[in-house]
Amino acid sequence: MANEYGIFNDGAVVLEYWHGIIHINELEQHESQQGADPLIQKESNVLADCREAFFELSNEELHLYSQTVLARHEQIHNKVALVINAQTWDIASNFSEQLWGSNNLVMLFHNLDAACIWLELDGRNVEKRLLKLKKTCLSEQVI
Repeated sequence: MANEYGIFNDGAVVLEYWHGIIHINELEQHESQQGADPLIQKESNVLADCREAFFELSNEELHLYSQTVLARHEQIHNKVALVINAQTWDIASNFSEQLWGSNNLVMLFHNLDAACIWLELDGRNVEKRLLKLKKTCLSEQVI
């Protein structure tokens, strides 16, 4: 899988690193894995670093994935910051729009510092932890 996540602050913060071309099966596997992770608090803040990722999803796949996320998080209040690249803007914006009005507040950022400020996280600490996640993710892809 082209992503890695870490759980911090007793499950209140989830950091994710995404890399490469991402398809629907990877998103579904990721959602299932995190949904079953007992260490993640129900009302967590999530920062997903997708600056080096490209999502190849049809509109139908994106809609189905959004519905999966909504079903899993129906009674949960999450703040999700997606740090994206310019090529990912349209699909990320569509995803954010589909979750609008739910208990999940998804915001898009082109800058890691801005995402950290919005989630009230220490940007330097987040950057260090994301680098570790990146190293793990990329080393697993080589194997």
